[in-house]
Amino acid sequence: MDKLYHFACCLMATLALGLVMPPLYAAIIAIVGLGMGKELCDRYVKRTFFSWTDVAADAVGAVVGFLLMALLFASCSVQRHTVGVTDVATRAHHAVLADTTHVSHVLETTDNIHTTIDHHVRLRVTEDFDPATGQLSQRITDMEGQLAADRLELAALRAQRDSLQAARRDTSAIDQTAHTERSSDTRTRTPWFSWFDLVLLAIAVFFAALKIRN
Repeated sequence: MDKLYHFACCLMATLALGLVMPPLYAAIIAIVGLGMGKELCDRYVKRTFFSWTDVAADAVGAVVGFLLMALLFASCSVQRHTVGVTDVATRAHHAVLADTTHVSHVLETTDNIHTTIDHHVRLRVTEDFDPATGQLSQRITDMEGQLAADRLELAALRAQRDSLQAARRDTSAIDQTAHTERSSDTRTRTPWFSWFDLVLLAIAVFFAALKIRN
């Protein structure tokens, strides 16, 4: 029963201290302060005995408290990151991903038009037969109007491609900014306080006072 009492004291102390400091520091303070400190006080002040089993029970309570607080902070962090500024970046990123196929199509179409203009000459051959003279004449037209239209279409496709690539770069910048803010939010996260936290702290102080008194 005494070991269970030691376990409960360090567990409550770790949970209470974990609200105002990192859980690892809270566990260390609970082990050193309530565990080792109490036993050293018994040994050198009260002139009784130093119990390693009591220290072990204190350590187990502190470790359990540390794991509970770490799990609590991790779950809150996941919930916070699920909703926030990253939602905007995620939606924009998904929108650009949805246009990825379109971008590839534009690039492919652009390359095809470019190849057609540079490596093929579009010609129109018209054959005229004159029955009076019996001569066959050929008229060759290079379709300059169609070539100019192809050039305009190529310019429009290139402009559309550049616009989509710029949107993709902007989305990458938004993702990077969101990641930086999320990392900063994780580093500077501060715990919240409520009446339940104050009750935990009061219980921990009460148990610690009883332990030191005994």
